[in-house]
This record gives sequence, C-alpha cells and structure tokens, in this order.
Amino acid sequence: MNGNSNLWLALTNHGRSTDIPEQRDWKKPLPDDPRLTPDERRDYANTIGKMTARDYWAQRARGMGGLYTTGAVENF
Repeated sequence: MNGNSNLWLALTNHGRSTDIPEQRDWKKPLPDDPRLTPDERRDYANTIGKMTARDYWAQRARGMGGLYTTGAVENF
C-alpha cells in the first residue's frame, strides 16, 4: 500500500461509470478514432453515432480504475 486514498464505487444494474465526477465528462470516440475496430468505424453512423456519450460508455465500460474505482456490484 502506498498510503493514497481511493474510492471504490459499486454500480447497480442502473448505475453507470459516467455517474461519478471523474468520468462524467467522457466523450464518445469520433468516427476516425484509431481505437475503434474496423467494424465500429464501418457501422459508426448506425451504432455509436446514434448514442449519447453516456450511453456509449455505459455499454462499453462497466467498471474503471483510477482515483475512483468502479465495478459491478456482483464483482465486489
């Protein structure tokens, strides 16, 4: 342990990673983002393009590390 304080947050079925301040301003990737797979780039207009950033991250990430660490309640 390094003596730093961390916050663990359990997400319920309706909780989202972007509900916490550290992750609230996350944006969804743009169509030319190199992190997208070829299929995601091809289908962007009909999939990611129709989502809000909050919906994108709710589908993509169910728990993230950092100062605030989030995870699904069933994993704690």
